[in-house]
Amino acid sequence: MSEVSNKTDDNAEPVNRPSGVPVVGLGGSAGSLDSFRDFFSNMPRNSGAAFIVIQHLSPTHESLLPEILSKFTAMKVVQAADGQAVEADCVYVIAPDHYLGIRNGALFFGESSASEGVRMTIDYFFRSLAEDRRERAIAILFSGAGTDGTLGARAVRGAGGIVMAQDSRSAQFPGMPGSAVATGLVDRVLPPDQMPATIVKYLNHPYVHGGDGDPAENKGSGGELESILAYVQVATGCDFRSYKEGTILRRIERRMGVRSLSGLARYNALLRQDAQEVHALFKD
Repeated sequence: MSEVSNKTDDNAEPVNRPSGVPVVGLGGSAGSLDSFRDFFSNMPRNSGAAFIVIQHLSPTHESLLPEILSKFTAMKVVQAADGQAVEADCVYVIAPDHYLGIRNGALFFGESSASEGVRMTIDYFFRSLAEDRRERAIAILFSGAGTDGTLGARAVRGAGGIVMAQDSRSAQFPGMPGSAVATGLVDRVLPPDQMPATIVKYLNHPYVHGGDGDPAENKGSGGELESILAYVQVATGCDFRSYKEGTILRRIERRMGVRSLSGLARYNALLRQDAQEVHALFKD
């Protein structure tokens, strides 16, 4: 693996920052170092997000991962510390022999019972990420064996965040990302070098920096919402019109964020052209 850095232009346009730093959780195991390299070499240094790297590490050996990752990004890279507040445009790496979580925007070392001797550190972090960041949570699963991260990815999706997984062709060990993909709850399946562009678009979407309120352009769009729900009913046989409008609208807006679309009219048009998107919305 080459140690030549491919750092992104520092003058790139920064992302609009929400109140509360978006957090990208990156889980990896065997074969994931190349994935981290390709990802961070293509991620702008001023995306406005914090990045938490959860890699399966030997509990008895010092990790060199912070020093290695610093070769591929202009962002500050540090080993995570208990009680450390996360900051935008910084990378935090899990420490050996620790479970890592996030609460109220700060990292913490946690306790968890191992299942049959397997340390599910990625699941542990993703679950805390889902609860703490909600729509500002992005969970990514890179190369690795086993199923760690699958349950945590489900939690992130359920909380309104997005889930990404490395595609099987680029993953040295596709088992771990493949386990999450098999659930049908992964939003995007991509090689690592293509993920940063998707993430930057998501971070700029009103769904993320609009907080808990509805994006302004979707307010008063009752006719479009009714049309969307009617189309889902025709395609799937399920009628969601009795659900709370706010809940339904947030799930639609999540899909709009994933697809980098703004405005219910544009999303309504997409549904009529893309049968797969109809079923993706139905799953949400």
